[in-house]
Amino acid sequence: MNEEVLLPASRATAISNANVKKLTVDKILSKISSTIKLRASDGDRDALQQFSKHEVSSEDADIVVNELKTAGYRVFLNPNFTNTNIQFQLEWD
Repeated sequence: MNEEVLLPASRATAISNANVKKLTVDKILSKISSTIKLRASDGDRDALQQFSKHEVSSEDADIVVNELKTAGYRVFLNPNFTNTNIQFQLEWD
């Protein structure tokens, strides 16, 4: 099977409620759609290693990270974050 796996649109409201300052919901969904368009087949292991990098304000990071995990993503926080920004990476689980 070569089904494309994308972030469910139903998660947009939940992520929107996080009041993300640096990225709007549309931008997050757009980036995910264009860079994490993964095919769910054993032959596409390389695609499963693709990451999308984003930045959000630190005060919103916990909410956004939790929502993305709920949506089925593994989220890796960059330990070298500043006081105002946290970088994180997404990988489809």
